[in-house]
Amino acid sequence: MVLSSLIIPLGITTFVSMVVTAILGQKIKFIQPKLKFRLHRIFGVITIITATTHAAIVIYLNVLI
Repeated sequence: MVLSSLIIPLGITTFVSMVVTAILGQKIKFIQPKLKFRLHRIFGVITIITATTHAAIVIYLNVLI
């Protein structure tokens, strides 16, 4: 698989994960607080990982090559 084919899917995944993280950070009454905080942390970590991977691929393809 070519690295350039991963840019758009990783960008979309990062955006969706960031939106889910923001929604879980809001005051939602139908989700238990402990579960909501745990999911918020998990999606935050997923967002950081996908955003870093996305940025690294973009920098690699645009700057180094």
